[in-house]
Amino acid sequence: MPDSIFTPDELEALTRRAGSEAFRPALNRLRREADEFSAMLLAVPELPGGYYHDYICPEHGVELRFDPHRPGEHRCPVDQALFSGEKFDAARRWFVNHHLAEAVLRLAVLWRVEGNDVHRETVRRILLEYAARYEFYGTCPRTGVNPGVATYTTLDESVWSIPLAWAFSLIAETLPVAESDGIISRLLVPAAEHLVRRRYGAIHNFTCWHNAAIATIGRVARRTDLIRFALDGNLGQRAQLRDGMLGDGLWFEGSMSYHFYSVWAILMSALVFRHDAGTEITSHPAVRKSLLAPIQCAYPDGTLPATNDCWYFTGILGECCHGVPPASDFYEIAYALYGDPAFATTLHRAYQAVPRDSVYALLFGAETLPPVPLPARTSVNLPESGLAILRPANDVDLLLKYGPHGAGHGHPDKLSLSGWAYGWRFSPDLGTPGYGVASLETWYRQTLSHNTVL
Repeated sequence: MPDSIFTPDELEALTRRAGSEAFRPALNRLRREADEFSAMLLAVPELPGGYYHDYICPEHGVELRFDPHRPGEHRCPVDQALFSGEKFDAARRWFVNHHLAEAVLRLAVLWRVEGNDVHRETVRRILLEYAARYEFYGTCPRTGVNPGVATYTTLDESVWSIPLAWAFSLIAETLPVAESDGIISRLLVPAAEHLVRRRYGAIHNFTCWHNAAIATIGRVARRTDLIRFALDGNLGQRAQLRDGMLGDGLWFEGSMSYHFYSVWAILMSALVFRHDAGTEITSHPAVRKSLLAPIQCAYPDGTLPATNDCWYFTGILGECCHGVPPASDFYEIAYALYGDPAFATTLHRAYQAVPRDSVYALLFGAETLPPVPLPARTSVNLPESGLAILRPANDVDLLLKYGPHGAGHGHPDKLSLSGWAYGWRFSPDLGTPGYGVASLETWYRQTLSHNTVL
């Protein structure tokens, strides 16, 4: 019998939240997303997914437009240029896998709170179809050094498999034993075992995600060997927290995007084992510090410096990275785990612009968020990361970057200056345009593109 990620009391609390006025926007959004997903008419792909970063316009450096109803049409949103070929078709399948994985989680939650069996049946069908295809996916040739099975890389495989495991956990008790065992033995466990064999051998954001997926599947499949490997092994999640999260709370790669990317994987592990005395990691001090550090670094409008390979849009009030939810979902979980007023303040600020309507708010959010005054903004120095932020006035930030390189995601920009003043970023670091764009190496990762001495 598979293990459940949620206790019976938590499932009852979920149903109560779904019926409360505070979470009506989240329930309405779940319903809307279910309808939107149904209208997409997406099928489990016959072939594995490709490389996300290939779905970028080479001229404008922006993500191509994904049209669920035109599988062979890939257009630039800037000038409507049309791209075709297997590279783009395969990259499009990354989006299909992403949509399917995110949809099954949301449909499973919606079924839990409303009982519409159409949603449960859709989750069941998608999981069974992936289970039927997974072995075949493994026979498809790969050219990358870090290959996935259903997806292009083991990183993609991890990100994709976690919501599948959560969705399975939510509906498993309703499935015939043969179907439940088949999903575990033909899909989830083979994915975890592939990740064990291919786990990235370093302190790295890849490894955080590998660990999160292996641990989650280990929990659902009751495989203590997978859990020990992912949490307590020499490169397990505790090692990532000890050696990858710097003393000031930021991830060692020096990018705010990769910080959030790594922290989400760690939070997935923390949530799965939040009730287990022997395996929980929420009490590790680095987890809480990792959620506080971006708040310390944020500009007055909530955006963050785009240092190293960081997306320029990254912030604490909206989107923070591709492949993870908005920052508000991080802080919904953070407030649920720690009750720190700084997290409540951040949520209040975020929800001034957008409704409180995410699935993670519904799953973990507090019924009420206490009003907390915005603290005074003071200068800060994060010595391990090498970020010093001078704040001479409430509307002025001046950032000096002086720390370690950031490994493979670092930029040659030491002693660079950037900042924010009276509503705009000045001499900004532009971060990254995406790894499929040639200008990444010729411009973005060059000293000349930063405000420092060449």
